[in-house]
Amino acid sequence: MSVDQYRRQVAQREKTIAGLQKQRSNAFEKVAKARKKVLDASTAASRASSLSIASMKLNEAQRYNDEEARAMREVSDIEQKITAESTRLNQDNQRLQQALDSERRKQEQAQKKHLEEQKKLQSAQKRSQREHERTMRSLNAGFARHERLHAETAFKLER
Repeated sequence: MSVDQYRRQVAQREKTIAGLQKQRSNAFEKVAKARKKVLDASTAASRASSLSIASMKLNEAQRYNDEEARAMREVSDIEQKITAESTRLNQDNQRLQQALDSERRKQEQAQKKHLEEQKKLQSAQKRSQREHERTMRSLNAGFARHERLHAETAFKLER
């Protein structure tokens, strides 16, 4: 997969974890509300003057206690999901890092190859320039010899 796909995958995992954390927060609120209702019902049962009202409040407290237990199980399930998603996120981050490293190595190799090609080109240009300079010196030497011969010939003709 490409680096962008890994990045999208990591972002999706992070989004999923954030959603699960929000669900966990909501479940903790349910636990707190149920705990408060249990305490309120227990307090009402202890203050009740009649046995039937006390019994009813104790049953109510038990119902809220069961509600609290269900909410705690929900929190536990959500935390397991968060743990699993976090593990997957870590794996995705590792794959992303490997893809980034691989891409970086490819870029470094391409850059190294480009530099080598530039050096070869510069070397060829310098060699060509030296050859051109050597040719120009040879031509200049030939012209100088030709001018000297021309001058000697002109001198001999004058004589």
